Amino acid sequence: MDKFNNSDELIKVLVNIVTSELGQGKTLERILNESGMAGVSIYSRVEIRARVLYQLGEKGTSSEQLTAALAGFIAAYPVFRWSELRYRFNSNIEHEIEAILHRLKYTSRYLEQEQEYVWAPKRMWTATVKKYLQQRVPLGDPAYFDFLYKQPEYNLLDNLRKQ
Repeated sequence: MDKFNNSDELIKVLVNIVTSELGQGKTLERILNESGMAGVSIYSRVEIRARVLYQLGEKGTSSEQLTAALAGFIAAYPVFRWSELRYRFNSNIEHEIEAILHRLKYTSRYLEQEQEYVWAPKRMWTATVKKYLQQRVPLGDPAYFDFLYKQPEYNLLDNLRKQ
């Protein structure tokens, strides 16, 4: 998985940008998109958003309740995209979530058609995983998925590359 989201300096800069622009009627996702995240993988976008939310004070599900909450999520959605899980558990620590999923006998696999990691039971075939995902709409707010899949019209990094 990507290591782009591990930069504490990047997160600090993004938190400063978000706090200065959040009062202007923009959503968090729009602010992050306009901050130059084009070309960044879905996984990195999701994890950067989670770290920014955590720094802004959104604490998410408590560690004591996380296992039960994940078990409930899995009962409702046995196959899910990492971005869908992070929409529901938006600021919990990534490694904590992964450890619980592994204990629940889940594994991740990267699906090219989804452009991101998908989690499913270890023994489930990839063809079955794809069928599960094709049979339902992605979980989350449309603005969240615009943030993940659409490139911003104005991108600072693209403009710097053109100069």
